[in-house]
Amino acid sequence: MNSEKILAKELSFSYGNSDILKDINAVINKGEITVLLGVNGSGKSTLLKTISRLLTAKKGTIYLDGKDIANESNRSIAKKLAMLSQINETLDMTVYELVEQGRFPHAGALKMLRKQDHQAIDNALERTSLQHLQHHFLNELSGGERQRAWLALALAQETEVLLLDEPTTFMDVHHQINILNLITSLNREEGKTIVMVLHDINQALAYADRVIVLRDGRIYNSGPPLKVITPDMLFEVFQVKANIITDPDSHHTVYVPYSII
Repeated sequence: MNSEKILAKELSFSYGNSDILKDINAVINKGEITVLLGVNGSGKSTLLKTISRLLTAKKGTIYLDGKDIANESNRSIAKKLAMLSQINETLDMTVYELVEQGRFPHAGALKMLRKQDHQAIDNALERTSLQHLQHHFLNELSGGERQRAWLALALAQETEVLLLDEPTTFMDVHHQINILNLITSLNREEGKTIVMVLHDINQALAYADRVIVLRDGRIYNSGPPLKVITPDMLFEVFQVKANIITDPDSHHTVYVPYSII
């Protein structure tokens, strides 16, 4: 039976007079892949950033393993949560220098990297297929390669929870599937709890254990993908008319849009 890893209670967030999150109550189960779905501006990225403490909620509480994260130190949170943001800077550093920053929460008083830190960095580079680019500067990389470098940084933190805001942005289809398969293996083989924002509804159907659909800053519905991703939901939330079918070759459930409103 799954237990709560993250619990958001009555969570609200505003930019000025604009309410982005409105009384969110959400549960992220330990050891599951949870996908956030919704149109642009529905609050998906803001919810991730609020969970990670990159943003401070207007009201409400976020619990991690039963503890209010407001009472935790930044270092303590960084050992438990790793965040891949949607927009990342192109810093004047190499891929290796970026990824090694993921080890700073684990570093000792002298901030010196140890053998296990270098092993974690090398492992993150290997998993994201960036070994051959580790000495390249970020501004020399394509958009997809930079996105993989930032993902490698998150992997190097070796946290129990990964918060991923559109992890396949800028990637071609091959690398999208490769990264999503990697994320799945981190979940299935290492038990990591994954929360990620995706725009591809078919990817959510294929990879999520659970989906949370946001609309206008509120939770529209949540639960297993096949129960939540329905023609009615797609019509009401995304203003798309679609059929949900089983692909005869892969036997996967997919959505096929045929009209917009």
